[in-house]
Amino acid sequence: MPTVNEADAYFATRLNSDVWDIATDSNKTKALATAERQIKSLRLKLSYDGTKITHAIYEQAIWLLEGSKRAKLQQEGVKSASMGGMSETFKGGKDAFISPQARLLLETEMVKAVNIT
Repeated sequence: MPTVNEADAYFATRLNSDVWDIATDSNKTKALATAERQIKSLRLKLSYDGTKITHAIYEQAIWLLEGSKRAKLQQEGVKSASMGGMSETFKGGKDAFISPQARLLLETEMVKAVNIT
């Protein structure tokens, strides 16, 4: 598992990492452990880039600490939400559980589904 010190070094050069900076070491450790479980539960290639996976774990960890309200709604099965004159429709599915930045890092590291007919 990536360590808090390694993650601190990563976030030292990342813009908008305030939520990581103010989190306790205990919460950082919990976020890293949860993020690692979530990332490693994906269908990763047998031969993958370890650096990309580690960076995806960091991005997932900070996303978990941020507590995305959109992701929470999607995880609860909400398909669309409206507020005043604005509305948003959600895609749903597995995407609600993985940070957009982590998913971008993992794009080339995941096994693509193949339809067999």
